[in-house]
Amino acid sequence: MVSETDCRNTGCAQMPPWILTVNNVFLQAIEHLDQNGYSGNLSDMLQMTLSGNDLTHQDMQNHDPKNDALFVKNEPINCLMIPPENRERMDPIVKNLSELINSSPATGHDKNR
Repeated sequence: MVSETDCRNTGCAQMPPWILTVNNVFLQAIEHLDQNGYSGNLSDMLQMTLSGNDLTHQDMQNHDPKNDALFVKNEPINCLMIPPENRERMDPIVKNLSELINSSPATGHDKNR
């Protein structure tokens, strides 16, 4: 967590909008790379993982229905959530991240093929 203020003095963090944008893009990239997996609250994810499940699509097909509210299926990136005021600053990050994702065996893409 990055805060512009000392949380001890204010009682809460004040995250710069730029950092929120960067974090959001990286979270989207992680979800894109793990398209067959699921996301959720860290404690729920850890509990499921520690119970022997790896949270892949195959494992979740046989999951307990009460977990439907706890986990969401990861999706590929359709668009990046970048506010207009951050687009120019994000451009080099997005280009580098895109190159990494497109050359990743996990996505089934290889720009050298």
